[in-house]
Amino acid sequence: FALIDINKRLLILGTERSAQKPLKIHRNKDGIFFSSELKSMFPCLDSRSLNPNAVRTFLSIGYSLEPQTILKEVDTAEPGALSIFCYDGEYVRKYWNPKIECSDMIYDLEKWKGVADAVFKKAIKRHLLSDVPITLFLSGGVDSMLISSYLSEEKTIKKAYTGSFVSQEGHDEYDFARQAGSYFGFEVERVRLDNRILSDNLEDFLSTASMPQGDYSGLAAYCMAKEVSKEYRVVLGGDGGDELFGGYPTYTFPYMSKRYSFIPKAAINGLRRFASIWFDKNEYMSAPFKLQQLSLAWGRQTVNAHFALKDFLPDPLASQILNESFFKENFFTDAAVKVFKGYYSDLTFVDDISKLSWVDYNTFLRSATIPKVERNTMLSSLEARLPYLDNEIIALGLRTHSSLKVRGMRTKLCLKSLLQDKIRGKVRLNPVKQGFSPPLAFMFENELKPWKEHWLNFKTPFFKDGFAKSLSKWRGKGWDLHRLEWNICTLSDWCYRNKLT
Repeated sequence: FALIDINKRLLILGTERSAQKPLKIHRNKDGIFFSSELKSMFPCLDSRSLNPNAVRTFLSIGYSLEPQTILKEVDTAEPGALSIFCYDGEYVRKYWNPKIECSDMIYDLEKWKGVADAVFKKAIKRHLLSDVPITLFLSGGVDSMLISSYLSEEKTIKKAYTGSFVSQEGHDEYDFARQAGSYFGFEVERVRLDNRILSDNLEDFLSTASMPQGDYSGLAAYCMAKEVSKEYRVVLGGDGGDELFGGYPTYTFPYMSKRYSFIPKAAINGLRRFASIWFDKNEYMSAPFKLQQLSLAWGRQTVNAHFALKDFLPDPLASQILNESFFKENFFTDAAVKVFKGYYSDLTFVDDISKLSWVDYNTFLRSATIPKVERNTMLSSLEARLPYLDNEIIALGLRTHSSLKVRGMRTKLCLKSLLQDKIRGKVRLNPVKQGFSPPLAFMFENELKPWKEHWLNFKTPFFKDGFAKSLSKWRGKGWDLHRLEWNICTLSDWCYRNKLT
């Protein structure tokens, strides 16, 4: 929100604690400009210049770390804060900065489930307040199924939607979602997202993007939103559960690296090369890709390893393809890793899992997931509501001891236990952790091959001439680069459309 006191010449910009709604800020000699969309601010800018630090981070992890944006001239408002502008200058007043005391933590699973059940019931009720019918994005995973269990008690949802990657059977969760819908008492509509539909929507997806789209699951979300908006104006989603309750596989790395510390990095590299020859690299989270990212993280300290597991442009490859004159001191990922370390070192948390979750809450969720959901639903006039980011559920997540979230190689223990109490074994969950991601590697060799080759041979200020040859050499050594190539293509496309190349 924005409040303006004309007499005092005072402007206050406010955001909620998870920054679900975007708020961009630009300052120049004429005043303060603010908007929910970056591109709407272009007429206000005296100049438009790329932020080398943000570009470097985007190429590595698929998003720029807020408060930075891809442009030097525009920032993002801090979440859980008031940005105050007056004659004395400007300053930020944080109204939400969680401090968790040991006495507030919940260590016992049964006690946690009792507290969580009451919290979730109230949160779901709040998110159902509407003058129009509401629907649900339903997958085969824990987060959306737990929301479904509470929706079934309210008996207000008539239909849910699930995205079905019919061109990639091993990654299609429709059967899980259909079974869940039958148990919970609502119809599940299958939105067929075959490769042709996805590729046909790519142009609209890119042309309407306010900022570069590094998360390629955004393309699927965009197609889903277009379909759902034909009947509904409000949809519930399950985003946020992974960060708050320990759902990502990366949270098992501290345990794995300690238990198997005797394994040399050379052995993992050898396995990576072997896997790249004998396993299908087109599968989602394929064995070659997992071993590749593991090899980048192995032997590093916890927060450095956490970044490396997400890094698709490691520094040795960056030195071969990036234009040093553009990046200068921003050539490596040091600045991004420093941001990760800042959140990791927050004194609010004491154990690795809680610290890494706090890192992801303030980086991936804030700068990638929420913008992806928000932009790609609102483009179809569809309001996405995320119950896991209800204030009380956020508070519960912060109070939940990490031993209830992650134990060894098992993740999201508390949510899974709560859900099992609801479904009592009568609904089958997808045993594999999956994101809502199209078969990009396969599409890059088929439907999207011309598009990919065009942008990998397009001249931009941030790449060396002929950088595609270096990428080809790394591919020849067994490296899976399709996520990096998506980042390159979408960034180049966005810069070209907005006259920044």
